[in-house]
Amino acid sequence: MMNEGNSENRLLPAAVLPNGDIQCRLVIFDFDGTVIDTGPGIKNAMGKAFAKLGLPAHTEEELDAYIGPPIRSTFRDTFRLPEDEAAEAVRTYRRFYNQVGVYDGVVYDGIPALLASLKDKGYELAVGTSKPWVVAQHILRHFGLRQYFNSVFGSFIDGRQSEKAQVLQSVVDHYTWAARLPRGRLAWGEAGAAERGASGTMQALMIGDRYYDVEGAKAIGLPTIGVAYGYGTAAELTQAGAVLVVHHPREIDDRLPRL
Repeated sequence: MMNEGNSENRLLPAAVLPNGDIQCRLVIFDFDGTVIDTGPGIKNAMGKAFAKLGLPAHTEEELDAYIGPPIRSTFRDTFRLPEDEAAEAVRTYRRFYNQVGVYDGVVYDGIPALLASLKDKGYELAVGTSKPWVVAQHILRHFGLRQYFNSVFGSFIDGRQSEKAQVLQSVVDHYTWAARLPRGRLAWGEAGAAERGASGTMQALMIGDRYYDVEGAKAIGLPTIGVAYGYGTAAELTQAGAVLVVHHPREIDDRLPRL
């Protein structure tokens, strides 16, 4: 459940208006499959890790299904590995990923334009990923996108905070706490006062490509725009409960008006 903080400063879910516009101030982006197609590097590292661990080989299509959810959960739940073996499998995967996969990705068409437009319109942008946040930070800088995000949230290298709902709760906690501080209020600025209201509330929205993103956001009370250009299908995202499914980043820009 969403942490509301005190009654004067809290995050609220974004609202879809009658004209189709979405009313919010904080936009939280998933990373893999939403901002950057990191699939080639992830699948290459997973294939090498599977071979090293003696796990069955997988096709490209089968590996697609593992992009998004936490790697530890994949090894533990899909391959039924005990917790200690799952942890070792994660370390093996990360050794390969950090050596050969971290730069093997492509920024999705339209993402730089979307991020620049949303910043110009006055939105607060954050990343909420199950990937270790230090890795996400590094990749964003490599591809020249870190400048657009006010903050980056993710898991820790030791496996803590790997579930999407946990990551998103940390985003909520951060912005709820910041709202209590004078600098937090100043950071929000006067633009978008109608969205956050006189009480100091801020409305938030999730954007992601897998059911896992939708369900994680739903668990803490946030709606999600599903992106079908990533690794999930429109059917998967709709079934999970996305309030809107788009096929190109420009469709998101069209729904978020200037604040």
